[in-house]
Amino acid sequence: MKVIQTKLNLLLIRLYRYFLKAVGFTGDKTSRVLFRLFQVAVYIVVIVFSFNLLFNQNGFGVWGDFFGGVLNPFLTFLTFMGLLLTIVLQSKELKETRKEVQRSSDALELQNQVTRKQSFEQTLFQMLSLHNEIVGSIDLYNSKNNITTKGRDCFTVFLGRFTEAYKSKKGDDNESMLGEIQSSWNTFWESHARELAHYYRYLYNIIRFIDESEVEKVNYIRIVR
Repeated sequence: MKVIQTKLNLLLIRLYRYFLKAVGFTGDKTSRVLFRLFQVAVYIVVIVFSFNLLFNQNGFGVWGDFFGGVLNPFLTFLTFMGLLLTIVLQSKELKETRKEVQRSSDALELQNQVTRKQSFEQTLFQMLSLHNEIVGSIDLYNSKNNITTKGRDCFTVFLGRFTEAYKSKKGDDNESMLGEIQSSWNTFWESHARELAHYYRYLYNIIRFIDESEVEKVNYIRIVR
């Protein structure tokens, strides 16, 4: 009994492979359901054929009419059901495909966002590195004591010179406090534009680059600060 069952299983597997080749499917859910319908149709044909062959006593003409009259509507119904099943299953597969495409699209968009952020940060840190080089390249020469100040230390000297310019303007009755500050800055800038112009221009470009980018601006402005 087990041997017969094993042979039947092997026969069904072979038939299933031939069926897949015939209908052009690749073993998915749709093809399995259609193969089940195909099996049912074959079993019914064999049963009706055997029944008529064993119990028919009215000749082959009557046997043929009975055979065709019974099987044609039933096989037509199975064909219609197979078509409906194919449409339903393919609709489900199409829906799953759409979901998968949407997930892939979301993943791609997330990847693009990460890539854009990485590109932005790489550019920003390169700009900050160049900004540090600009700061390091600033030098001030003091002819009174013959001392040259370089890099960040220059900003302490800048502050001292601006304070001196402000003190010289302070107390002018013709100007308000804001006017005194502006006038002091103009005097200071005339003497130090050569050292500071490039510094401020590049700092402005960094701020503008952050402001025009689609990032969390506050965090990156803090880094610049």
